[in-house]
Amino acid sequence: MANPRKSAQTRIKKKLDALFTNVPDEKREAAALLTKRAAFLLAGEDELERIMQDDGYIDTYDNGGGQSGMMVSATLKAYTQMNQQLLSTIRQLREFLPVDDDTGRDELTEFLKEHKR
Repeated sequence: MANPRKSAQTRIKKKLDALFTNVPDEKREAAALLTKRAAFLLAGEDELERIMQDDGYIDTYDNGGGQSGMMVSATLKAYTQMNQQLLSTIRQLREFLPVDDDTGRDELTEFLKEHKR
């Protein structure tokens, strides 16, 4: 059975790679590494979102001796960390797009908007 996260990563990477076809040869390898990271992070965020939709954002705990309560879930903490890494990766990827032509930057922004729908 195919790994759904890996399939999502592959699909996302193909879409991202299509946005960076005009990257100069000397920057192509770095752009490819960043698109791979962005695809991993986007697929991971999707998976974590599904988990949070099922399990919620809050975990309860009981340490015994009257110590109990609620805390932010580990899933939400992981999601927040991945999101910070994704934002950093996207900022780096934007540097590979031509400054004089906002088309590529707009396409990246549109891709991100479409992905989150």
